[in-house]
Amino acid sequence: MEFLHIVPTPTEPFKVMVGNIAYIEYAGFCPNIPLVVQIVTFQVPFYIFPIQGVDVVIGVQLLQTLGLFEADFTITMIHFSHQENSLTL
Repeated sequence: MEFLHIVPTPTEPFKVMVGNIAYIEYAGFCPNIPLVVQIVTFQVPFYIFPIQGVDVVIGVQLLQTLGLFEADFTITMIHFSHQENSLTL
């Protein structure tokens, strides 16, 4: 997090079970980080976990803020509207 100049907020530690049924412990919490997706900026709370291979895991809490969205997992795509912008990931 140092290279991003982000200082995590101290919180009570907890563990999360991941897809391979292992448990990982979070490495920090950042309550209000700007996440830019194409042309829209979301202010997102981030829990920092020691994972590799991805930059961000979008959780249910963020997805709930989007309202209705369309997903096609055969091509790994989701489409939604936010602040009058149409976005496809």
